[in-house]
Amino acid sequence: MGDAAGLGLNMLVTVRGMEYAMASGLLAGRTIKMAKEKNDFSASTLSHYDRLLNESFITKEMNNYQNTLSVLENEGLFSKYPQAISNLFEKVMSVDENPKEGLYQTIFRELKKDFFNFQTFKDWLQFRKM
Repeated sequence: MGDAAGLGLNMLVTVRGMEYAMASGLLAGRTIKMAKEKNDFSASTLSHYDRLLNESFITKEMNNYQNTLSVLENEGLFSKYPQAISNLFEKVMSVDENPKEGLYQTIFRELKKDFFNFQTFKDWLQFRKM
């Protein structure tokens, strides 16, 4: 159950697991209660836990986020993309003695420079698996 059963999940912006531990413990308790009522602790009866777990939100979320590790291993997520967004805000918010070009032109130019390329497209294909 819980982390001992490998039910921790890194969802990119948060690490989850406590709710999985509690829910899987509840499912295990239901299975044990059923087995006790039947006075049957065979593998067949206890496999009810697997069925409950597979039907629960836990397994569905684990399947939905199974590719998270490969996304987290993408170095651009922690370097290129945050830096590009920071650069964009710097261009939009900076003040100097020169007149600013239009907001749309600035944003489009910066996005085009940093995001409209083959590597970003490949990263997007990887990110959308989550």
